[in-house]
Amino acid sequence: MAINPEIWRCIFDAIEDPAFLHDMHFRLLLANRAYCRVAGVTEAQALGKPYWEVFPPGTGPLPGSKEAMLGRGDASSREEMSVGAKLFLSKGYPIRDDQGKYFYSLHLLSDISAQRQVTAALAESEERFRRATETARDAIITLEGKSGAVTSWSRVAGAMFGYGKEEAVGAGAARLSAATPLSRGGNERFGSFRHHRGRRHGRPDPRSGGPAQERDGIPHRAVPFLRAVSRQMARHRHCALTEVGHAQANT
Repeated sequence: MAINPEIWRCIFDAIEDPAFLHDMHFRLLLANRAYCRVAGVTEAQALGKPYWEVFPPGTGPLPGSKEAMLGRGDASSREEMSVGAKLFLSKGYPIRDDQGKYFYSLHLLSDISAQRQVTAALAESEERFRRATETARDAIITLEGKSGAVTSWSRVAGAMFGYGKEEAVGAGAARLSAATPLSRGGNERFGSFRHHRGRRHGRPDPRSGGPAQERDGIPHRAVPFLRAVSRQMARHRHCALTEVGHAQANT
């Protein structure tokens, strides 16, 4: 049973992203409300024109969509283009009959500006964190919350534990510690622990651990900060012995 063209019009207009249909000459045959809104035109003003004269503006068809229409390359196309301050992702779908004859192309445009800004901000944040961990005097290790696998390993952590970055990343934190495991799973936070033996160093070298960080109560990525306290503890022992010596000398 054939579907009423008005039903197709309602379906097309129900699509929230801009969508349009063009023929083999790239002339607009159908444009939904979202497309007309972002282009700033009515459908009557848009139909019959090459789509690049309406939206997205350009000097010709998008290369990927043209190749897909001609049957070269992928069956569909994905291309990004900037329009003013916005970034759009165009997905093109050629429509053919059972014999492969081309009829039309359907295009869907998605505004990915906010998504790209979030991606860029995240990359910038990760880079700042990387620089901070590499220049910090403390050992900084990040762990995947559920598995406890190491996701980053600072230079100081390598010197402290005796494992290189290539060996540590991806390994379980418990295997890298000779004492209390760094990660206990679940929602538990990190407690203090002492690590008395680096894998290669052979001499006692106690450590102290800091609290893990959580995101909204979810152990997404724990970030223990470790500081060697061997010299500090040695100074405390020396002071204690000195005080005992003075007390004995005065009795």
